Amino acid sequence: LRTHRTRLEDLIQERTEKLTLANRGLESEIQARNKVEAHLRQARAGLRIEVDNRTADLKAANENLEKEIELRKEVEAELKDREARARAIINAPTESLMLIDRDGIILDLNETAAARFGHSQEELKGKNIFTLLPDTVRDEHRNALSEVLHLGRPVRHQDEQNGRYLDRTIYPVFDNTGRADRVAIFMADITKAKELERQVMLLDKVNSLGRVAAGIAHEIRNPLTGINTYLYSLESLCRSCDQPDEDREMADRIFARIKDASRKIESVIKRVIDFSKPGTPKFSRIILNKPVQDGVKLLEATLRKNRVSLTLDPAPNLPPVLADSLLLEQVTINLVDNAARAMAGQADEKHIEILSVSDTGPGIPDPVKDKIFDPFFTTKSDGTGIGLSIVQRIVADHNGFIRVADSPSGGALFRVEIPVARTKETGGDKRPASATLPPEPSTT
Repeated sequence: LRTHRTRLEDLIQERTEKLTLANRGLESEIQARNKVEAHLRQARAGLRIEVDNRTADLKAANENLEKEIELRKEVEAELKDREARARAIINAPTESLMLIDRDGIILDLNETAAARFGHSQEELKGKNIFTLLPDTVRDEHRNALSEVLHLGRPVRHQDEQNGRYLDRTIYPVFDNTGRADRVAIFMADITKAKELERQVMLLDKVNSLGRVAAGIAHEIRNPLTGINTYLYSLESLCRSCDQPDEDREMADRIFARIKDASRKIESVIKRVIDFSKPGTPKFSRIILNKPVQDGVKLLEATLRKNRVSLTLDPAPNLPPVLADSLLLEQVTINLVDNAARAMAGQADEKHIEILSVSDTGPGIPDPVKDKIFDPFFTTKSDGTGIGLSIVQRIVADHNGFIRVADSPSGGALFRVEIPVARTKETGGDKRPASATLPPEPSTT
């Protein structure tokens, strides 16, 4: 028993030592684990703080991004609005705009410019502008482009193409280095302004010449009245004298010729005075067909006598105009009478067409077209050169235009435009009602 007790005590002591060692190891492990857990808790707390910080940063960044996106949307909308407004300005119907590079290649253009060349915008982009210009102005435009690119300043010039006057301004377009590498061309149609300018000059000339002519006419009329008085007295005296029949017949022929010459002088003086003192128009709402038809009726007998055929084709649904019917009737008479006179002595068919006042005569040479409305200018030996001046003045008094061109029949064509009368429907519309060719619904 003592031996077993001793062995047992030894075993217990051995187990106790092992347990003590194991307990110490466990305590060390527990302490290590506690340290690790402490580090983990600390790391977790730091991570939570980092996550919270990152979350707050991301939230702030997201809010800033949303604000930036919203701002960009507003900027894009503003840019689109500006672009739309710029495009609207560029596509304004009054002026043509083109962007050209140094070689003359069309980079961009508006609808007005494309329509002026008779093509679409897409068809013209990438083409060389010098291949589209007439030979008469090509070199001038090439030199102007070179001058703008070389000097870096705009150049302005005017030219005439197919009866239209164009005002062109070429502006340099600079790159980031300050070098002019492109040009912008603004082109405006100033035909109407030129016509108004010419009409104002003509009216000033007409008024000045009218005053001079009136004075001259009165100075001639006074002695002419005395000449006629003495002529009739001399004729009565000759008839009361005894003289052979042959001498009396010769005297009658001489007196008749003198009277005829006197009447012609009196007629010219009357026309000059009428020209210098035109009547004030009495405006009323009328349809242009009426004075045209009335004027033609007065000339029917004369036209038949001269074997001149006339076609009257009134334009339907013409809007009313404010005009003096008698004065427009006089315009018709003058234009038709001039057309008939232009065909005098013509062997082939003589024909006048209305509402286009055109004829099949020889036409009007280009050098003369700019002068036919000048007072006292005439190409006829028996003409006074007043008729068309009176027509021009009457049309101007109606705030209208008169133009001359070549007729499709080979003669001359006169076109008169009178503004449409203001109505509630038109809202003060002043568009011209055509007194020549049948009207285009959208314009006349």
